[in-house]
Amino acid sequence: MLGNAFSAAFMHKQVLVRHPWEFVDFDFGIYWDSWAHANQTNHADGIFALGDRWQTRIMGGEVAYDWGDSRVQPGDSPTDTVSDPVHREHMIDTIRRLHGTQLRWVADYDETDAAARAGGEQVQKAFGYRFVIDEVRYAHQSAGGDATGSLVLSFAVRNTGSAPFYRDWPVEVSLLKPETREAVWSGRFADVDIRTWLPGDGWDAQARAYTSPAPTFLETGTFALSEDLARGRYILALAILDPAGMLPAVRFAIGNYYTGGRHPIGVIGIGATVDEAELPADSFGDPRTDQTLHYIY
Repeated sequence: MLGNAFSAAFMHKQVLVRHPWEFVDFDFGIYWDSWAHANQTNHADGIFALGDRWQTRIMGGEVAYDWGDSRVQPGDSPTDTVSDPVHREHMIDTIRRLHGTQLRWVADYDETDAAARAGGEQVQKAFGYRFVIDEVRYAHQSAGGDATGSLVLSFAVRNTGSAPFYRDWPVEVSLLKPETREAVWSGRFADVDIRTWLPGDGWDAQARAYTSPAPTFLETGTFALSEDLARGRYILALAILDPAGMLPAVRFAIGNYYTGGRHPIGVIGIGATVDEAELPADSFGDPRTDQTLHYIY
């Protein structure tokens, strides 16, 4: 009865439950409030037994430090969890095995501790999605040699994280003015569903790798350019947009980044010749310090 009520009330939301052996007839995610705890290996096994549910439902929770044998695992404190290799690898193994997306409390480690800061970055990279672009190919095609015609683009991407992105958000390609980085044209891939960019599966704790590695997804698109687009050199960029306001919101895990959320890929000539497509690395921004991303309701 309760499961039916929640399913009806939250048809477009993720519903998470604490125990994997409850609400077994409902397609709910999991919020485990003692993630990777030494006294709850049965809980981990129960989540693992849900099979492929992680492909469509969130697996996450909290890390508990206040009961049982928490000193055995996950450690004395968040700082201990991420700085001690024994605790950190156990945490990462559990995230990888169960395809975890996020955890509370463990983020409260001491960021002034160099070992904790480095370990925290390793744990962060294991969480959720991590979209790595391995290759981008693009060309402007125009029979008349002017700015009209089409832009043909393909890119190869892998999800080296542990979980998918669970919403169908669009991927944008844009042309930016080199001087201002303003988008003067943009288009969206019609047939790309980023929910299908799955990570690897079958975590091997000894090898510290998935037995089924993350596959490479090749996405392609052909885009008609605006007739009023001026000839010249532009910076081609990619971004994942929040559909609520069609603004960049999800970042790729690559160094090519501009403040505002777009990822510059290279220079392209639209009705013009380009001698060098590569962008200088010192022109990129730092996504960690970018506070400009926002939502439009």
